Amino acid sequence: MHWRVESAEIDRSVFSKQQKNYYDSLLSVSKAFPRVYLVDTSAAVCTEKQCSLAKDLVLMYRERNHLTIEGSRLVAAQILKQIPDTALLKERARAQ
Repeated sequence: MHWRVESAEIDRSVFSKQQKNYYDSLLSVSKAFPRVYLVDTSAAVCTEKQCSLAKDLVLMYRERNHLTIEGSRLVAAQILKQIPDTALLKERARAQ
């Protein structure tokens, strides 16, 4: 079976609109509970203007909202990049 991908990118505004459905809820939880931190995973697949559904000709999504194994690895790497920043914020919160 061969897949033909017409476009492997979507406009960032479309991505952000889809994300907004749940992001605001997560943000309110993180504000209500100071020890809960929200990690932005969109940086793994998005630039300022567009979000890529594939990287180096490898699809990152298998369905509209489900990452492939490769996509999961890319997002996990982005999360790990943000963990040191999150740890620093936790230390600052404890000091206050």
